[in-house]
Amino acid sequence: MSKKIYNDIIIKTKDEELLEFSYDDEIGVFYEKINSNRKSKRNIILKQSFKYFYVTEDFNRNVNLICQDITGNIILCILEDDTWKFKTLFCIKYNLITPINIKGFFLKKDFNFLFSADNDSKNIYFKDKFNTSLKKIHSENNNIDINYNILQGNNYISLIIHSISFEMYKLVLKSFKKDENTWSENKIIYITNHPYVDTSYCITNNIVHFLIAVNEEKTKSIIYKNINLDKNEKLQRETIIFENENISSCLIIKLKEVLWALWISDNKLYGCYSINFGEDFSKPLVYKILKEENIRKVTFIENYENKEIYINENNDCINLFLEEILNNEFLGEINHKEISYKLKEKEEINIFNKEIKKLKEIVNKQRSQIMKLEDKLYKGRNL
Repeated sequence: MSKKIYNDIIIKTKDEELLEFSYDDEIGVFYEKINSNRKSKRNIILKQSFKYFYVTEDFNRNVNLICQDITGNIILCILEDDTWKFKTLFCIKYNLITPINIKGFFLKKDFNFLFSADNDSKNIYFKDKFNTSLKKIHSENNNIDINYNILQGNNYISLIIHSISFEMYKLVLKSFKKDENTWSENKIIYITNHPYVDTSYCITNNIVHFLIAVNEEKTKSIIYKNINLDKNEKLQRETIIFENENISSCLIIKLKEVLWALWISDNKLYGCYSINFGEDFSKPLVYKILKEENIRKVTFIENYENKEIYINENNDCINLFLEEILNNEFLGEINHKEISYKLKEKEEINIFNKEIKKLKEIVNKQRSQIMKLEDKLYKGRNL
């Protein structure tokens, strides 16, 4: 069997170091430092482990990695001063050991985690300090496959669930309210009878933004939706941003109070932005020609914020190009609009001045005519 490498999480630490975390079938979970766009040697964290892992930060911004050792137990690995410390969070007591898709988050100093098992496509479990046993928070008897991800916001943890049942592909949202320690009911975001091309999501001000690449009716589409967690919304407005049969990936991200929708199609990186967080978007433009570049999507963590980005990787060289391109293009476009506006404003002023001049000429002509008539009238009275 050929080995497979899972590498999809990059974190910027409190010391401004860039670390990329990966899994290799042969060596287990490891990380590499990225310095001047180049990777260092591999540092093994847990050699005998399963493929699933998740990275987050604790209240001190220490790097925490949660994974599963070869005996099936759930292990928390904490990086402090370049040294890893290990803590067993949960012991699996089943005869059959199966890979567990596990993720977690901190509430103050307490670590909470969720997981689903590869041999159980119906359920997602949750464990916090208030429960000694696992709590089932999602269950669907008709599921034949399940996957999930989490978004961390100020007031909520959002659980994004991908499930397949009755040959239908569902995207479901479930939220955890931090101050009440409660989970909401499921909200279906999108449902289709074709596999998703790709999905992406982010959270801003308790609003979850979804970008969905779907394959429907002989074409592919980029669809935007959002939902406000503070409101009991059931229906979300749907916006089709782009259509093309060669869409292969999508990504949604917030950069400096601007919401960006991005996607790859025909070896081009397209994008559009919203300055009012999804109310409307700019016209789609091509921001980068990809040619033969090795572009992939990863999770990027910085100062407790998780977001997806595109990176360009060639051998051991990594280029985190996305933010620089978007910021430059956005500023250029805004400057262009300001210049255009000023030119338009100047043009309008010139038009107004011409109209005023014409009106003055008409008024002067009418005054001259009035004076002539008054003069005739005066002369007629003196006859």
